[in-house]
Amino acid sequence: MINKQWTDDFNPFNWTKYFAQLYRWRDIGKNPAPAPASVSLDPSNICQLDCKWCNSVYIRKENPKMINKESLLEIADGLINFTNHPTWHSVEAVCIGGGGDPLTNPATQDFIYRASELGIKTSLVTNGIALDKFDLTDCEWVGISVDAGTRATYRELKGKDCFNKVINNISNLVNLAGTVNNPHKGHGISYKFVMHPDNIDDIYESAKVAKEVGCRNIHIRPYMIPYKGDLPAFTEDDIYRFRHQLKLARELEDTNFAVYGITHKFDGMFRSCNDFRKCHAICMTSTFQPPTSKDGGFNTLLCCDRRGDPRLTHENMTMERYKKWWGSAEHLSIVDKIDPKNCERCIRTPHNKIYEKAILYNNMSYEFA
Repeated sequence: MINKQWTDDFNPFNWTKYFAQLYRWRDIGKNPAPAPASVSLDPSNICQLDCKWCNSVYIRKENPKMINKESLLEIADGLINFTNHPTWHSVEAVCIGGGGDPLTNPATQDFIYRASELGIKTSLVTNGIALDKFDLTDCEWVGISVDAGTRATYRELKGKDCFNKVINNISNLVNLAGTVNNPHKGHGISYKFVMHPDNIDDIYESAKVAKEVGCRNIHIRPYMIPYKGDLPAFTEDDIYRFRHQLKLARELEDTNFAVYGITHKFDGMFRSCNDFRKCHAICMTSTFQPPTSKDGGFNTLLCCDRRGDPRLTHENMTMERYKKWWGSAEHLSIVDKIDPKNCERCIRTPHNKIYEKAILYNNMSYEFA
C-alpha cells in the first residue's frame, strides 16, 4: 500500500473521475457540440519567479501580457451558454493558472466573483506570493506551487527568496472560512510540488511543512517538458530517491492530510506514455490566454501543455467568435492532425484513454452497471 499513488481511491486526483463526463464526451463530433466540462484560464503571462522547469517560459517571453477586466468578464459570462447543445451547453468549472502567475493580474479577482455569481466553480493555482492581496474563499480549492521544503531549495530553483512569505500566506489562507476550506477532499489548500531532479530530496520535508501549515494535501508530479524547451531526463537513481521520499511522506498521512504522488500519466521513468491513437482531449477542454494584440480580447489554446504552439492557438478572439468556431469542422479537423507520438508527456492521457476505450471502441459496456 505504501508505494501506491494514494491511499483512498476516492480523491480529487484520481483520473477515473473523468468517467463522470462520459455522456458529455459521447457527443463529441456531433452538432451541436457539447461544451467542455471545464476550461483553463491564464489571466496573465507575467510571473515573479523563474522556475527551472517552467512549461510556459516561451509564452512568458514572447507575449508578456494580461487579459483585461472587460475580457475576463466576457469569458465568464460566455461560459454559461458556451454551445447550443440541449444538455451539455455550459462549462461547469474553471481552473485559473498560467502562463504566468494569475495573481499578478488584479482583475483575476473580478473573474472569480463573476464566475461564482453565475454558478461556475473555480479553482486556482498560484505561486502564492500575492495570496494576501486576494479573496479566494469562493474557490473550490487553491493549489500553491511551492515545489520545495526548505528556503535554500526554493531560492535555488526559483530564483528568489520568497519561501517564508509564501508559507505565511498559506497559513493565513487555511484559516479563512468559505467554500475553499469546506471539509471535503475536493476542497482545501493543496501544497503543489513539481518534481525535478534537483528537488527530489525535498519531498518529505515539503510534506512535513504542508501538514504543519494546515494544507489538506501535498500533490507531487514530475515536471512537464515546455514547448520549445528541454529538461534533463530522470535517472534510475532519481526514481529510487523519489520512491524513498514518497514512502517517508506517506507516513505523515492521517484523516486530515493526504499525500498524492501522481505517476499514472507516465511510464516507470516518468517518460511519455501516450498509448492512445488520437488526441480527443482537445475537444474536451480549452485554455483562455492573454491576447497577442494590445487591443484587448484574448487568445485561445486547445492544449495547456502547448503554450506558444501556433498550430493550437487562435489569436485575439472574442467569445462570440470562439463559440461559433467550437465544434466546427475546422475544430474537429485538428484532432486528425495531431500525432500523440510526437507529444511529450500528456496530462490528458486519461481523457484520451477513456474516450477511445469506453466510447470509440466500446470495450467496457459502460451502460451496464
